[in-house]
Amino acid sequence: MTNPDDPAFPVEKISYISGHIYPEGYKGGLTKREEFAAMAMNSFTDIIMEAQGTTTEQMIERIAELSARLADALIAALNKEPK
Repeated sequence: MTNPDDPAFPVEKISYISGHIYPEGYKGGLTKREEFAAMAMNSFTDIIMEAQGTTTEQMIERIAELSARLADALIAALNKEPK
């Protein structure tokens, strides 16, 4: 199952105490949802920037909205049982 709140690129967190290494789990940067949305945003930016008659603020809002929706749809599709 793909959890949208899991880190997209987790890094193992460790402690070094008295010459011993102790794993402490993982820490992350961007979540999977944020990573998927960022990748989608890259594609939408080129398409929407060509739109006529919209303000920059409207374009930014639309890009963000579409990117988040696409990320959510991708996560939902990844969580479906394979046929």
